[in-house]
This record gives sequence, structure tokens and C-alpha cells, in this order.
Amino acid sequence: MILEALRQVDETDEKQFIIEDMVISSVLLLKEEVEIFLVLRRSELGNERNGNRVWEFSISTAQNGLSTQYVKGRAYTSLATMELPWKESCERKSWEYQSLTPTNWYDELVAKRSIRIGGCFLSARDLHQNESFLPVSVDRIVIANSQEQDCMIELRSKSDFLGSNQFHASTFMSDSDHNIAFIDGICYKRLPKPDDLGRSKDSTSFWRLAWVDDYDGLTKTNESVYLPPEDYRPKIYDYSRHRLSQLAQMWVVQFAVKHPDLLKKSPASKQHERYVEWMNWLLETVKIKNPSIYRMSQEDRAIAIETERAVSDSGIKLSWEIYGHLPKLMNDTRSAIEIIIESGLLSHHYETQLVYEKFERLVDLLGLRDPSMEILEIGAGTGSATQHVLKSLSSDGIQKYRSYTFTDISPSFFEAAAAKFSQYPDMGYKVYNMERSPEEQELKPSSFDLVIASCVVHVTNIVNVLKSIRRLLKPEGRLLLLELTAEHHDINFTLGLFPGVFDGYEEGRKRHPFLTPEQWHQVLPQAVFTVPEVCVNDVPEEWFAFSVLTARAIESANITPLEATHPLLMVSLDDHSTSLSRRVHFHAQQRGSIANYTSLESFSDADLMTCTRETTLIVLGELKPGLGNDSYDPMLSKLEEAVFECNSVLRVTRRGASWDVIQGNSVSTSPLKLEEAGSLQLSSRSHGNSAELGFEMCSDDTHELTNGLLEIDVKAFGLNMDTYQGLSGSQATNMPSSEITGVVTAVADDVTSFAVGDRIFGLWPGRFENKVRVPAIFCQKARHDDSFEMAATMSLAYCTAWHAIVETAQTQPGEIILIQSATGAVGLAAINIARSIGAKVYATVGTEAKRDMLIDSGVPARNMFSSRDISAAKEMEDATAGYGFDVILNVSSGVYLQNVSWPLVASFGRFVELRQSKNALIQGGAPAMKKLSEDATFIQIDIIGLCRKKPQVITRIMTAIGTRYRDGIFASLPHTTLPISLIKEALSDFARFEHIGKLVLRYSGTDVVPVFPSLKFTEFREDGSYLVIGPLTTIAIEFIHCMIRKGVRRLVFLGSRRSLGTDNVFIDGLTAAGISVTCVHGSAANINDVRHAMSSRIFRIIELTGLHGPEGPDEKTAYSEDDREVTEKANALANLHSVSLEKGYELDFFSILTSTLPTSQTMDTSFGLAANRFY
Repeated sequence: MILEALRQVDETDEKQFIIEDMVISSVLLLKEEVEIFLVLRRSELGNERNGNRVWEFSISTAQNGLSTQYVKGRAYTSLATMELPWKESCERKSWEYQSLTPTNWYDELVAKRSIRIGGCFLSARDLHQNESFLPVSVDRIVIANSQEQDCMIELRSKSDFLGSNQFHASTFMSDSDHNIAFIDGICYKRLPKPDDLGRSKDSTSFWRLAWVDDYDGLTKTNESVYLPPEDYRPKIYDYSRHRLSQLAQMWVVQFAVKHPDLLKKSPASKQHERYVEWMNWLLETVKIKNPSIYRMSQEDRAIAIETERAVSDSGIKLSWEIYGHLPKLMNDTRSAIEIIIESGLLSHHYETQLVYEKFERLVDLLGLRDPSMEILEIGAGTGSATQHVLKSLSSDGIQKYRSYTFTDISPSFFEAAAAKFSQYPDMGYKVYNMERSPEEQELKPSSFDLVIASCVVHVTNIVNVLKSIRRLLKPEGRLLLLELTAEHHDINFTLGLFPGVFDGYEEGRKRHPFLTPEQWHQVLPQAVFTVPEVCVNDVPEEWFAFSVLTARAIESANITPLEATHPLLMVSLDDHSTSLSRRVHFHAQQRGSIANYTSLESFSDADLMTCTRETTLIVLGELKPGLGNDSYDPMLSKLEEAVFECNSVLRVTRRGASWDVIQGNSVSTSPLKLEEAGSLQLSSRSHGNSAELGFEMCSDDTHELTNGLLEIDVKAFGLNMDTYQGLSGSQATNMPSSEITGVVTAVADDVTSFAVGDRIFGLWPGRFENKVRVPAIFCQKARHDDSFEMAATMSLAYCTAWHAIVETAQTQPGEIILIQSATGAVGLAAINIARSIGAKVYATVGTEAKRDMLIDSGVPARNMFSSRDISAAKEMEDATAGYGFDVILNVSSGVYLQNVSWPLVASFGRFVELRQSKNALIQGGAPAMKKLSEDATFIQIDIIGLCRKKPQVITRIMTAIGTRYRDGIFASLPHTTLPISLIKEALSDFARFEHIGKLVLRYSGTDVVPVFPSLKFTEFREDGSYLVIGPLTTIAIEFIHCMIRKGVRRLVFLGSRRSLGTDNVFIDGLTAAGISVTCVHGSAANINDVRHAMSSRIFRIIELTGLHGPEGPDEKTAYSEDDREVTEKANALANLHSVSLEKGYELDFFSILTSTLPTSQTMDTSFGLAANRFY
């Protein structure tokens, strides 16, 4: 409308129309009875400047005497000489416009309105089709005429560097004149969205299109433009780094003067030994470089230290805490872990010292570059870095990631993290140890776009860990690191006594575990990464401490192979060279490489000096020392040093076939319906990897039921924390399931309380079997009006809560009880039990949804508090008038445990620890000790342990619960049900800790589950002949005895006269026992001997030797003779195979049972078996 009006009032040969400062105030609905008015007024500002005539416009409607204005703004025409606003400067992005299939909200917008907006708008991932957004203002629209049918639109940012504040989005106006409109600065407003009850909720969210900063444009030269030093300087550096270094020196000198005996004391651990070594190094350094500190008297030095305390930055509070406890730390009466738990200062230390602002900025740039990233964070712990990452990736209400996987080596952080980050969507929680391969931890290789690690990689074997991390990344994926990258005395002083800090000692990182930025440039390429694309230090000065680095994963095809000129060093167990070492030497010479050979015993310092970063080390043989032979220790130590020095290491061994292959572990599963299966139980071919979970057939127990047992057809299982930890690998157990429900199918003679057909629920450790036999004393009858899934919520949750509240804490009517994480299964059961005995219930929750659920269940809102905000302590104190709680059911840890849970135990109160934590009391720190001295009681409970050790207690508890459940006093709990076929998905859901109540797995006959193939056991035919090759040694005789017990009646022996003999007592004994025995004197390497031995029908061949002469190979044979020896062995196997085919024998088995001694020359593997599963 505006365009047509301008054309009518201004008949110039314009090339462009420009609309500015347009404001859209309301939605324009077109109806027949509505009159629409467009008003144009010459602007007072229009002065023909630059040939422009300026018009003010508005669009309004009139209906029933009422006028409504919808749009207003300013417009003018531009003469042909005017330059387009995007013509200046020059980073450009180009794309051709083409039709799109309307598959999402953006494409719908394109299809309906013939408008296309620049790609940056697509990063507004929070926009959905079921939400309404209005453009409320536009800075500028430029409309240009174009007669081209197929046009290419170029967008350019007006700036000297990538990162302009302007954005030129483009729309394609489909009118007959092929006009193109360029829109600058559209602002969208989210319309109020009605809730489920039709009530409107106010929303003030605005979306504004802006040209985003470009990650690829960040370089070292323009770093200050992206990261202005004045905006990103850590506050801690207001207290100068030089001054902080001197303070650390004074701490160490003062300690050495006051406690010289502790520096001479034999260290209690390697950690202490390394720390003392560092302190002694620093003392020597101070003597040389800062002798004035040494010359100070002890009193003057103490005064100088205390003077610094008053002026130092709060960010070094942890350093002061370490200094205050250093004598106890060095005397091994306290640990650094205890100190950080008591003080809660570790998070504060990292928050104030790390360059999180720059870290956050780089995350933002990466998110804007690819808003659909799949991200994994390693070692997330308490989430101190996570909160900065998620904040950055969700700025302006735009979600700039597709999924975020929060990992740590322990799942203990997950529940708190799930509550802390509940407002962020698409979060997942996984146990991950970066020193193990991703596959064995249910992480698919090449599945992440970004891996984030904040101060965790430096304490490990860095190159190996980086290689493992590299496997997680997609090609071109990125690694984002935040690391300490410089040595500073105060940092070493503070962190040196924490576990793992000196783990890099053997790699040459003697005084600290950190790599410099230059060293990161060296190690990243070794792990198939690029050199760092970005390396930003916390401050530009040379005394920086922390760096943020990013590196891109290189595709394996681009890996540079080992250069032919790289030297090789071969090490064997003894001085005798082998055919393998000679062959390696020959091929190395062919490639132009230098190859040297030595034995472990002869390995010298000179050999060690030849090991450089260019050397490839090849270790031949097992190198396993003989038992009790201490002489190997220094030799292995030298070899260990060589391993660290070399470019790469290849270990060559002649172990037998992979045990996984022999056991069938490498065989994939097959789908099977439960109704078509017999007895099944859960299994895994990789402990701790839920991706490898499946079921295996187990034999039905056909024996008569022993006294006290029930046979159950299982219908459902409940999931709990022990299950999750067992299947995720963080807890060692072979019995991950613990609570069942089902139907009784058989009853032992002495059991009178149950009958066939009864519906039951019970406690019993198992492996998710579909048929089980359990003690009747651990079972209770279920109500007929409850489903099996409902009954599956009863056992463990109510047992735990009853044991905690009634039997352990002995809670009385009127007492005040605090139930933490009250929307979990145990928490909800505890609420029901506490109410039944008349206790006053208070609860903690993590989210608003969980709070609402408890309100609906009858818990007053005033009795609920945050489970993660320590400010809740004041609210709880006020709610109980300063009294506290008589009983606390605790699941908290860390800072919350110290500052909220323990301090609020009332005098003579009972603190019941529900977590399976061995150091819960220690974690409570000083508040815990104080409360214990005030007659508070600490109790830790373990229901599964009671099942094993005190079954009578479980019987009593189950009876109490079952009676009240059937009487209607206790009800089943809220639950989420999944079929057993989705057990992997159920574990993933559990790991997010978002469910309320119980997660239940249901068994149904139509469920299809993955089943591992059953291992087949060898069967012997009574009428079949079996060929045995080799000497009749002790192990061979045992082998044959076993075959006879399995039914073998015909044996053919092939071997030399010496090995079989003419007067063989064993063979005579076989004949006397009715066994048909045929002896063929000869060798399997001779095909005629093989034909003779196989003249009658053979069903199986058992080869019992290394297939060589009885004397074994000659150590002094030449290279060609060694080859001939191996060839003879291969020929013998080929002969056996050929004759089998020639005679048409289809063998049941061909087993080789042979010593590796003749080929490996290694005594400790002489009894290794290549194949021995025949039972």
C-alpha cells in the first residue's frame, strides 16, 4: 500500500523506496465492513536534501465510528544516484533464493507470506509454530526495482571487522515488478499465549534481528575488538600477580622455618612426596632470587603475611585456608578434600580466578556459528562452568544448541545438577570417564559437535585422553578447553595437595600438571586435532595464568602417516633375536629407516638417549617378569622412561584368541518376543555400557521348590538409584534389580501364606529375570484393584522410608520431619508414613512443577523449601521458629549439606543418611561435628544390605507395609511406566532426574527384547571317530579322558613313534576300557600320513601340538630355516583341511590346543591355549 501510494504522489523515475522508523502497533484484520485508510503527509523534515522528499504515513481503520491506527512511519523515494546502504565495506554472505518445502515455522512463513529473512533469524530456535510473534518495529526498509528473473542477493556487514551491530535481512516481494525489499533491524514481539485454562499470560519477550559476531573472524590481532581488555580483566588481578607470588613464597618459607621436621618426614603418599619436592625447589629459588624473605625474622615475616591478608583479593580465600591448615595437611591428620568440603571455597576459588567471562564469550560465538550443536561437557562436577555455558547458549531467549550432555565420573552430582539446570531444555546426564573409550560407556563415537572441558584434562595422560575425546567429536567438531597454562607459586601452593594434581609427574610435568599454550600447540596435533584455532589468555600481560583454547578435530583421512625416516627401536625379553625382529629390521631398511634391536636385560642409558620424539618403540613379547625376580624392576623402569620419550609404541604379543570372541561376547543380539522366550535374565557384554545391554536365556529351574520359596512370573520391576549405578558401571554389582511384582506360579510345601495365582510385590536382588524364585518372607500380597505397575512402586521406597522414620529415627507424633527431595519415590513414601504417625511434614523440592505436585498432594506451600538454594536455611529456621527439625531424611551433599541440612538438626534430633555414601559424616564438616556434640544422632541405612545380613528385619518391615497397604493407609506412588524393551531409554530418563515418583519397567508378552545367542556346548557322537594329533602329554591325556566321559568311543592318534610309542600304557588302558584306538605314526605336515589317519569317517580333529618336530625349533637356525619351520606348521593345517574336503568329511569341530612356547620363546605363556572351549 505504501509503495503504491508513493508511486502515485511522486512520479519520478525512482530506483528505490526507503521506509524508516516504522512501528506496528496492532494486528490488521481485513473484514468487508472495515474501511482502511492510508494517510501520507509531507514531513516537516522533507527539504529536498540529497534529492529526497520525505513523507510521514499511517495506516488505520474505521468501524462503527471508531478509528484504530496500525502502522506508522516515514518514507521517501531515492534518486538513481543514491548508493544502497549495504554497498559500504565488505564481508559478504551469498545465497540464491529458491522454493522450500514448508516443514517448520520458518518455511511456513516463507510459503504464506512470500518473505524470506536472512539465515541468522533461523537461530531463534525458541520460536514455534504454535506461538504468535508480531513485527513491532523496523529501523529501515529499502525497496529496489529489479527486472532480473533469477537474482542473487548479497548481504554485507558494514564494519571494519566481523561483528557489526547491523543486520540487513532480505525479503522477496512477489509482485509483477520483481521488487526486492531490504529490511534493517526488525523487532518481533511474542504475543501473550493462553494457558490450558484459556488465561492469557503476559510476555515481554522481544526478538530483534542482529548481525551476529563471527567465530571465524576472531584472530590474535583483533582479539581486543572481540574481548576488550577493560571488560574482561579478572578482578583478582587488582591484587598484583607479583605480590601474590611473593605472598606464596612467604607462606612456604614461614612453614619451613616453623615446621622443618614436617619437610623431612617420610611422606604419607606420592602426592605429599611431590608437594614436598616442589616446596624444597621453591625454597631454593627464594634463597637465590628473593633472599630478603629468608633474612626476615619469623615474627616480621608473620606480620608481613597478616598485612597481606587484609588487602588481598577475596578470590584467594582458599589459599589462606590451605596456609592455615598446612601443618595438619603435611602431618596427614587432615586432607585437602576435607578442607574444601568444610569451607566450601573450591567453587569460589574457580569462580573468581578462572576466565569464565572469556570462556562464556567464546561459547556464545560458537553457538551463534552453529545453533544446532550437540554438546558434551566433561567433568562437569558441581556445574560451575556449566552455568556459564548454558547462560551464554540461551542468551536473548534463543537456544543455541540441540542437546547438552552433562557428564562426570560420578553420578552423585547429577540430581543436584538436574535441579539446578531444570530451566534449560534438552539436557542429559551421563557417567563418563575420559580415560576409558566412549564405546564402553554408551557414548557413540563421532556424535558431538562440541566437547567442553574446564580444568580437568591437565591431570591425566594428556595425549591419550585427547585421543579418546577426539573419538567423541564429529569430523570438524571442536574441543573447547579452559586450562591453567602457566606456573604460579600461589596456584601450586593451593592446589598441590589435591588428588591428581601430580598425575603428570611421570610425563615430565614435575612441579605442576599444566601445559603452556605452546605445549598445547604441540600435543593437540598428536591427538588428531588442529593446533588451537583460538588461544585467549586471561590477561594480555606475560604473567597470565589461565587460557581458553579451541581446536578442531581432523578427519582421520587427513592424518599424516609416520615418516619413513623415523628411527625404530625394538626391545625383546632376551638377547636372542627372532625371525620377527629380523623381518622388521629388513623392512625398516627397505624404507630407509634406522632400526636397532636390544633386549630388556641389555637396555642401557645409551639406548634410552636414542629415544626421542621421533622414535617408534616396538616391544616384542610379553615382557612379563618371572615370579619373584626383582632384577627386572630397574629394567622395566628404563623401558617405562623410553615409552614416555618415544613418538609411538607398538607392542607385539602372541596371546591366544580373544576371550571375548571365544565367549561369544562380540556377537550381536537378535530380537525376540517375550511370549516366545523361555526364562531370560539381563546381561551385558560390556560392564557399565547400557548400550550393550541385552537378555540371555537361562535354564528353567525344574527342581522342586525348596522350603520357604515362591516361584513368580514377573510382571514389572521398579528402577532405583542402585539399579542405575549398577548398570551405568559406577557401582560394582551383578544383581542390579531389587524389587519385583508378579503372579505366584508355584509354592513350596511349607509356605501357607501364599497360593498359586496370588498377585505379589517383593524385595529380592536379581537380574531383571522374567521368572524368579524368591523367599516368601520378602513378599506381600498386592491389592487386586492396583495394577502390577502400581504395586512395583511399593517395596523399596516404603521399606527405606519405614526403616528410616519408624525403626531408625523412632519418629513420634507431633515431631517435625524434613524430607529432602520429597518428590522421589522414597520422599513420597516418607510423606505418607510421616502423616500416618502424626508427624509434621516439611519438604525440599527442586522445581516449580514438583512443588505444585506436592501442593496437590496436601503439603502446604509454606512447608516447602528449595533443595539447592542455601538461602533456604533461613526460611526453614523461621518456619520452625528457630527450633529446627527432629528428624531429617538427608540426600544432600556438599555446600547444602554443610550450610542447611546439618545446622538445622534440632537438639536430640536424628539425622538419617539415605545415600550410600561412605563419607557423609565427613562431608558434613564442622557443622556435623558440632551437632553430634549437642546430642544429635547420625544414622546411615542400607536396605539391600539388610536383605542379605538381617532378613528378619526386612520381613518385619514388609509385613508392616503390606498390612497398611491392603488396609488403604498406604497407597501406591506416582510412577512412569516403560516396557522392558525400552530399558536403555528408561536408564537415560532416570539419569535426567526429572521424573516424579517411580520409574517402572513392565513385562508384556508382546514386548520384543534383544537376546544374546546362547553358547552351544560341544556334543560328542558315540558312533563317531575323533582324530587326535600330537604327543600324549599330561594335558592331552586329561583332554582325552574328558572326551571319553562325554561319550567318545573311537579315537585315531597321529604322531611320531616317539610321542605315541609302541608300548603305551595309556593307549592300552583305553583299549581295555572298550575304546577303539588307531595309531598312525607320522606327521600332519605329510599329506599321505594325514590321508592314512583319516581313512575312516572323522567327525572332529583335535590338534594338541605346535605341529613341529618333537625337539622344537633350533634357536640358531638361519632366517630362511625359521621361515621353513613356520611354513611346515601352516602346511600341516592345510593338509588337515584339504583331506577333510577331499574325503567329503563335514567336521563337527576342528580344535587346536597348542603351547605358544615354540614360537614366542616365552616361558610364562607356554600354557596359553588358542582354543579350549569344548565342554
